[in-house]
Amino acid sequence: DDQTRIIPAAGPVMTKADLQASYATITKIREKLVALMKKGQGAQNMIDANAVDEFKDVMPGDARTFLYVTYRGLWAHARELGGIV
Repeated sequence: DDQTRIIPAAGPVMTKADLQASYATITKIREKLVALMKKGQGAQNMIDANAVDEFKDVMPGDARTFLYVTYRGLWAHARELGGIV
């Protein structure tokens, strides 16, 4: 319920609303990166284009590392994503 507190492995304690907002942001990032992959963009292209700059206020850590690791992870699910190329 709305009174539940979530204790993540890293970061501050979250409320249900915080968790829902985090999920919505992650979903937007995933959709954007998958769309770029389907256009033939690679990890370095995404890094050069600052593909996640609009999320920098809510993303912890380095965007370059995030994009590189996320790109590799998404490639592992290319079939589930409807194919990339």
